[in-house]
Amino acid sequence: MKTGPSSSPAESVPEKVPPDRNRDRKQKKTKPEAKIIRFLQQPIPGGRPGKGKGNAKMENKTKFQGTPVSVAGTFVTPGMKAPDFSLTKEDLSRFTPADAKGKKLLLNIFPSIDTPVCSASVRKFNEMAAGMDDTLVLCISRDLPFAQSRFCAAEGIRNVITLSDFHYASTFGKDYGVLMTDGPLSGLLARAVVIIDREGKIAYSDMVSEIVNEPDYDRALAALKNA
Repeated sequence: MKTGPSSSPAESVPEKVPPDRNRDRKQKKTKPEAKIIRFLQQPIPGGRPGKGKGNAKMENKTKFQGTPVSVAGTFVTPGMKAPDFSLTKEDLSRFTPADAKGKKLLLNIFPSIDTPVCSASVRKFNEMAAGMDDTLVLCISRDLPFAQSRFCAAEGIRNVITLSDFHYASTFGKDYGVLMTDGPLSGLLARAVVIIDREGKIAYSDMVSEIVNEPDYDRALAALKNA
């Protein structure tokens, strides 16, 4: 019986070649995956706050006893049209910028009239307002109108108008960029001074960098004279 030709060493199974891992990686990176990678590598629109040179707006912040406090909205700046508002007076009637009747407005904004620094600012602006025939000084906080009225009666405050931002529908804090959103005083207004000229534009704005400090009265007075 004839048998087939015997196998020779040269005809053995070829030795396996190690796989090209780089090639495998390239093959695994399909077109959809490549698109995802390119997407993830793109910069975030507007950039990241505090990093790079993007167009992102810096966070609106102040400080309370050295600790940063975030503030909602964008703080008003000179030259822009003053946002409209409607706040509550001591007698529960409403006050709007239209009630200024051609006069300039100085807004003394603060957390609470029942704190030493805030009450000191009300007393100081009350003194300054005595000689301001062309200006209405508005002292604005989220205290109830009754607390504001009680303070003014006890302190003999007669030259400023206290206004309460307590109403749930009010957007004053966000519109003016002074509503604190974290920290122990979250929900109250940050300390700031804003001047609105007779044309209804912001002439001066200064948010105090540390809430426990009083505002710069001299600088505000100088700005008021030029408004």
